[in-house]
Amino acid sequence: MLNESGLLLGVRPKEDYIQAEFPLRAGDRLLIYTNGLTEATNTRGQKYGEARLADFMNAHENVSADEFAERLLRDVNDWPGKDKPQPQADDITLVVIDVANERLQSAA
Repeated sequence: MLNESGLLLGVRPKEDYIQAEFPLRAGDRLLIYTNGLTEATNTRGQKYGEARLADFMNAHENVSADEFAERLLRDVNDWPGKDKPQPQADDITLVVIDVANERLQSAA
């Protein structure tokens, strides 16, 4: 888990961002998301949260990036409960990246 955050990209042209480096290996998955995902709230006032997200990631680590993104969005949208829908209060944006190779090669 990375604990870096900042203003979303593109809001201010000259915004400074924290830089962080971390190793990625073949088979790793990187999930980048906005706070609307973990702050989605159910009818009891409980947030989806980072612990639930970590559990979801562990339970779905063997599906493709596309399937992972679809299932995660469905899970977060179903969090309020199907019988008592609650409108999403914040945007949810996510990017799922599966690392296929340790060495990236450029095409000539």
